[in-house]
Amino acid sequence: MKKLLLIITFSLTSLISCEQQVTEENATGRTISSQQELITTCDYSAVSISLRTPTTINQTVDLINALPKPLSIPCFIESLTRPLKLNITLSKSSAQPAVGTTSPRIFIISDDLVLSIVPEGKGAYFLELSQMYSDSSSVKSELEFPVREAITYQTGYDRINLGGATACGPCHLNEQPDNSIAESNAFTSFALKPKSNMDLVDFKSELYKCELETSLSYRCQMIKSIFKFEQVSEVDFPSGTPRWIDTIN
Repeated sequence: MKKLLLIITFSLTSLISCEQQVTEENATGRTISSQQELITTCDYSAVSISLRTPTTINQTVDLINALPKPLSIPCFIESLTRPLKLNITLSKSSAQPAVGTTSPRIFIISDDLVLSIVPEGKGAYFLELSQMYSDSSSVKSELEFPVREAITYQTGYDRINLGGATACGPCHLNEQPDNSIAESNAFTSFALKPKSNMDLVDFKSELYKCELETSLSYRCQMIKSIFKFEQVSEVDFPSGTPRWIDTIN
């Protein structure tokens, strides 16, 4: 009985911590810089196909540095080789929450690399990166856009570092320092798959709505970059990737 009470208490504490992080970030975190204007230029013609096919966090940084600046997330997404493998969620239990069906959270999966974006809201100017070490474990980092100058492999880890832990920790439990890479402030923790999904065909209806708009919004620019070449497919996370509730026992 005592063990059961401890498990219940820990589960509730973790849930409150995870949900509180989302609430606080939506309210006061991630202040949108006045410099984050709509950037419509995007020329990646000089960047090789191999660079435009990242499968690791470091390769993603290499691509970002090779692309012209200032660089927006839509241009970065447009530069990626096709087809794009997508997993779309309406979950709001994240530091990068979905904003309803018009702006879901979108995972782009390329081998062991998982990139996460959202077209609107507090997470719209952030690229979340995760590199899977197994179905249930990954290292995370985060980059803020637009990118105006070259960044380093260290940049994304420093951004979420809280000193001995990361901002991902309240939701992604079992954080451990990652000593397998040269960069500091890197931590592994549970990899998670979303608790709810949105069908790709339903999300694509937002593209048609955007094409009817008379002026380009950042949200529509993001959506158009995803469907730019009409080569997208819907995939799931590995079967062994847990949902958050599975990691608290």
